[in-house]
Amino acid sequence: MKPTTATTATTSAATPNTTLDVVGGTASAACAVHCALIPIAFALLPSATHSIVHSQVIESIFIIVAALFATFVIGHASRRHREPRSLVLLVLGLAVMAVALFAPGHAHTGAHALAAACGGMLIAAAHWSNWHSTRRWRQALADDESGNSGTR
Repeated sequence: MKPTTATTATTSAATPNTTLDVVGGTASAACAVHCALIPIAFALLPSATHSIVHSQVIESIFIIVAALFATFVIGHASRRHREPRSLVLLVLGLAVMAVALFAPGHAHTGAHALAAACGGMLIAAAHWSNWHSTRRWRQALADDESGNSGTR
């Protein structure tokens, strides 16, 4: 997608920070691994089932912070590159995480862990997609500014 001339003027001052996508993607992937491994840890350490790791309040706080971070980063960049794939993956990931957290009979079961891990991976994929879309947008902008009509 070719950037508009109005966007060209703001390139140096307001380009999306792809580092945040790397941080967000890494954190989301780590979250997915954590969610997948928690049932194994509970099976091996029965006394840990009532610890802070198992707290729905703590889990809710982490999900809310992750949702706000991802929404800010991906929303900010999507206004520039205008590719919907990142937003679609983010919405799907957040929806799966919400189902995992707020489904009736919420308990740290295999289904809960699987849903939470899938939601985390969808959010990681959203960050990855956003990072690539931002890179393509920046390349198109650089090509436009240098007078090149093609991209790599």
